[in-house]
Amino acid sequence: MNTIYSDLQNAFENRTLINVYQEDEDVFYTGYVNRINDDETLLSTYDSLGLADGMVCLKNSVITEVEFESDDLSDIKLRMSISEDDNFIDFYPNSLSFATNINLFEQIIIQSMLDKQVILVQDLSSNHFIEGLITHVSDNDFQIKNVDKFHFSNKKETKINFANIKLVEFQGRELTILSRCLDVFKRDSLPTIIKREHHDILDGLKFAYDNQQLVEIRSRYNKRYFYVGQIISLSDSQLVIKVVDMAGQFGGYVLMKNFAVHNLIVQSDYLFLIQKFIDMNKHYHMESQPVLNFEREFDSQDDLFLDIINQSKKLKYLIRLQLSNGNNFMGYPVNLDDENVYINQLDETKTFLILNKKITLTDIVELSFGYVDAYLVREILSLRGEI
Repeated sequence: MNTIYSDLQNAFENRTLINVYQEDEDVFYTGYVNRINDDETLLSTYDSLGLADGMVCLKNSVITEVEFESDDLSDIKLRMSISEDDNFIDFYPNSLSFATNINLFEQIIIQSMLDKQVILVQDLSSNHFIEGLITHVSDNDFQIKNVDKFHFSNKKETKINFANIKLVEFQGRELTILSRCLDVFKRDSLPTIIKREHHDILDGLKFAYDNQQLVEIRSRYNKRYFYVGQIISLSDSQLVIKVVDMAGQFGGYVLMKNFAVHNLIVQSDYLFLIQKFIDMNKHYHMESQPVLNFEREFDSQDDLFLDIINQSKKLKYLIRLQLSNGNNFMGYPVNLDDENVYINQLDETKTFLILNKKITLTDIVELSFGYVDAYLVREILSLRGEI
């Protein structure tokens, strides 16, 4: 623990970007130490894109490692530099007016209640995460009321002792926009409407396309991803969804074979909330990062898979391919024949290219393109002279 504390103190004094790892958790935090005491550490955090994303305060006793050098940190530093040069939209936290550097958890809880800001708390005893609003604070504990993005009717309140706080996240990108849309949670839950049968899915896609309706698509071949967005191109065999991310910002495009849609959600609390996020981002002129083209149009009659592959080949734009066997990867095409495409594929760590990987065209069921991570990885490869 003394070594951990001295590492955190060193990072604070030298304003060094670090990764902080916790016991029994896969999640780690990247950022700068903002405040530190014997019991707690406050980090100004950055997301995987290298963008400022609010703060997290952790109990020192759960921190198992402080990392000063790694491939991940080098990659994040590059992303931070590119994002700054390209004027990306960041979510820097508001300045803090804490009275002291001790009892940080208590001060964060009290300030978030006064500001009516949604926070994320992890309870040390149960390890559960609770996202919500603070409704009451006493000397030893506080009440937090659920802000449930998926079930508005879930308004459960939980009492947590200050001594049992593992961590608190606050003022991040999603938490900030969530705090601006709190009126949504006064309403009752909407019935969730899911299309599962193939003919119902096709009818739902057609209705969503004609009415510019926000939908959620679950992929048949990739359980890791689901897509929320608008159908902006639709034919008998393929569709393009203009994706938004969990904070309602433009997240690129996904081209899919129609049969790759496992199910289609056309109404839910979550879709209602994301639409509010989209409207809020338009109000604040934050619909998209400036390097992305969020106003593209696609001809539904074209063979868009070949069009996107040829465009990527010509411009060396990175795309993500999803195959029918469940595999997916990022890369850019270098050659194409009637049956196959040859890809310079990124390895899993996105640090080097595997050249000329042959992919059968009929095996491709999804193409993702025009999103932030693909842009940043291409810029990094370009800086290294690898693309």
